[in-house]
Amino acid sequence: MSQQLELSWRPDAARVIARHRAWFESRRKYLVTVIPDSWPSFNWDLSIDVKTSRPLETFDFSDDGQLDEFLSFRLGQYEIYWHVKAEWGLDDDYLPVFEPRLAWAEHVAATVEGSKVHLYAQTSAIAPVIEDYETFDWERIRYDPHSAAGLILRKANLWAAERGRGHFLVQPRGLDANPSDFAKACRGEPFFLDFYLHPEGVERLMGCCTQACIELIEDQRRVIGGPTLSGYGTTWNGGYWTPNNILGHLGDNVSDLVSQETYRRFIAPHVRRFVEHFGGAVFGRDVTTKQIWGQLRSLGNILAFKPRNVGSAEVVPEHVRAIAEQTGRIPLFIEVFSMADLPAFRKAVVEKDIRTFFIVHCRDRAEAAQAIDQIRSME
Repeated sequence: MSQQLELSWRPDAARVIARHRAWFESRRKYLVTVIPDSWPSFNWDLSIDVKTSRPLETFDFSDDGQLDEFLSFRLGQYEIYWHVKAEWGLDDDYLPVFEPRLAWAEHVAATVEGSKVHLYAQTSAIAPVIEDYETFDWERIRYDPHSAAGLILRKANLWAAERGRGHFLVQPRGLDANPSDFAKACRGEPFFLDFYLHPEGVERLMGCCTQACIELIEDQRRVIGGPTLSGYGTTWNGGYWTPNNILGHLGDNVSDLVSQETYRRFIAPHVRRFVEHFGGAVFGRDVTTKQIWGQLRSLGNILAFKPRNVGSAEVVPEHVRAIAEQTGRIPLFIEVFSMADLPAFRKAVVEKDIRTFFIVHCRDRAEAAQAIDQIRSME
């Protein structure tokens, strides 16, 4: 594959991707992306951070015109960020990556036959489909690209791929699918009691959801035309790239709410199979989910971890040190919301010898240039 890549929003994208590859291959210690303070945290679901042009429940995404309206508005929000980055003209490690996210449940619905998506002001959910494990038709949990939800998902990703050509990378909607969140969506809140009341049902459900997620991701990657320079872009954390088939973002909301033992028994084996299928993953979780830290290495080839702020709980340098001790110095993505905090985070990663991708929020170009200089000087 050609190593030439010019994107209007990042003409030197091939050179930046080469730096990302070097970081993931342990040939580079530090990367940095600077974020304008006016932009919300890229650690969060952009369907929450970035408002839609009108409430989601007023859209019919099966209508091509309304899908175009929604995605055009969404792309415009990304372009606001990309415009600032272009005006700053700084050589950080950002890549312009767009995800045609509609809400949350559209990718789940594509894997559950007959599921009903409920749209809310800024997000969506599916109605649980499993009332009884014994009588449930397990053939309903499978990825179907020709279902109504599957067709909408494919159209959204094709829309993004066509508009991104020569301008930006695309993270296909569905890339952040994961087995346990899909399983919980299928069963609803009783899922958390099922670990004790219906363990066999949970095992079967997790197996079905793992396979469905794999098929979903593989198909949507084909829709956008496959890899770029043998890897894929991810929108999170300001925009980055991961090599080969590696998953750029793997979250797991269920891990927030279960014990270490429950996760180890019921969730981890399926996550391991999921991660191994794609050759690795970047794992992201709230900083309060400390019970997952010690299990990260057991999930297979986890290339990096992204602890993130949640509510009033913020990532601090002591968390960095604790994560390093519990994970054997797994590489980290660290989001820094103030330049005043950067020295303490730099000290922590040097002290623990952690390969780090910094995401630094800055008030203006001068502060951003300073942040880049500080990180580059660490090599």
